[in-house]
Amino acid sequence: MPFIGKPSKAQISSLERIQIASQIVGQTYNLALDTRASMSFISGKLLSNWHAHPAWPFMTGAVGAANVFGLRLPSLLYGMSSLNQVSIASFTPNLREKFKQRAGTETVGLLGGDAFRNYRVGIDYAHSTVHLDQLS
Repeated sequence: MPFIGKPSKAQISSLERIQIASQIVGQTYNLALDTRASMSFISGKLLSNWHAHPAWPFMTGAVGAANVFGLRLPSLLYGMSSLNQVSIASFTPNLREKFKQRAGTETVGLLGGDAFRNYRVGIDYAHSTVHLDQLS
């Protein structure tokens, strides 16, 4: 069965962790694809910097015993695909460091299943490519 959707080159580690070069506000970052995660997470430092953006909705809340904060990105370029209205919560520094070690490369965060709710995701491990097909 052939893959459909926009193809994006990916870095795939020996542990099959997937990283894709992404652009947010004109800056390039590596973001992991982690459909096991129900939410998307990014470096708390970046999130704090973006908090000042007046047009981006910001939220504060609690998950268990931890306070978290996040915002909704109007759009980001994930490889060749534009994702819209992506909610992102803050990674604590130690959690991000653990995730970076597991990923085996520099990364600022991960996009969870919530970011792909309007997409069919195809992963071509043989060609290190991720295909995103936007659903209608």
